[in-house]
Amino acid sequence: MKKVLYLKHDGNVALISAVTEEAAISAVPVGLSHLVINPEDLPAKEILADFFGALTADFGNIEKPNVRIDINKAKDLTKERLRRERIALFEKNDIELRDAMLSNDKVKIENAVKERDRLRNITSLVDKINTLDSLKKLHP
Repeated sequence: MKKVLYLKHDGNVALISAVTEEAAISAVPVGLSHLVINPEDLPAKEILADFFGALTADFGNIEKPNVRIDINKAKDLTKERLRRERIALFEKNDIELRDAMLSNDKVKIENAVKERDRLRNITSLVDKINTLDSLKKLHP
């Protein structure tokens, strides 16, 4: 079964699977660039699951479309994921910091402040990473 990629108006890539190539192509909105590819031309399923929003291809090159995950878009997606993941951790840390301040426990205050700063700075680590596997493994 062939797959069809098309470039949406917002610059993101959409993927269509259909029983026939003709059915897939007919599902592409009129006027948008598209490519017919083999399923094996796509990145691995586990990579697509985490970084589908970073999928890109060379739509001007039908013979060699170079379907891939754009590392810069993948970094942006990772930053968004980290921001969502750290919300509950910030809330927990706020309570720990408040309790430490109420009990005037300087060690707990210092530890809570360090944890708050670590959570705050977690997204800056993304810029130093250059592999999808490492981005996938990064958590707050």
